[in-house]
Amino acid sequence: TGSQASRNLRMGLLNEAEQTLQAIRDWLQSQPEDADRREELALVYLQLGEIASERGQFEEASDWQLKALVIDEELGYKNRIAACSHQLGITSQRSGRLEDAKSWGLKALDISTELGDRIGMAGSYHQLANIACKLDELDEAEDYYLKSLAITEELDYRPGIAVTHRQLGVIAQARSSFDDAERHYLESLAISEEFGDRPSIASIFGQF
Repeated sequence: TGSQASRNLRMGLLNEAEQTLQAIRDWLQSQPEDADRREELALVYLQLGEIASERGQFEEASDWQLKALVIDEELGYKNRIAACSHQLGITSQRSGRLEDAKSWGLKALDISTELGDRIGMAGSYHQLANIACKLDELDEAEDYYLKSLAITEELDYRPGIAVTHRQLGVIAQARSSFDDAERHYLESLAISEEFGDRPSIASIFGQF
């Protein structure tokens, strides 16, 4: 099922997720054409794109994600258009196409803002901040991270607060603002320890 594929994807079981999604895709393609079928196909395409991106197969990932985007645009599903744009931004960033990544990130942010989707906005701000860091635009990155942080704090989304504090620490450290860096790292560490997030804890200790 689609939920099983999503679980496998979150757990990093890419082959299992891919097999499930391919079976769903094949079944959907055998069904009569209607909006529900196309909506489900778009979701499958987006997840297949995520798998390809995780494997470093960026061209294939973009192809799947663009197929999903075309369907969602035809159906007028703005929240899904934002999700596709966000994923295309991530794929573009991973493949080193940073200006493309920025364009997709801004598109996702515009739609999320229009819809009042606060979680989507926080994710887009964070993605745009990551891209700005890659471009060595630290002031812009900090501004985007702070906007993301404001939303995650407003929503009390603790994992998002933790990861953003860690990234703000990286920026402060790059500026040799070591007291600010330590403050952000400790904020991130405290939240990560609440959740027992061992990879994040290890990552933070690696910054000291």
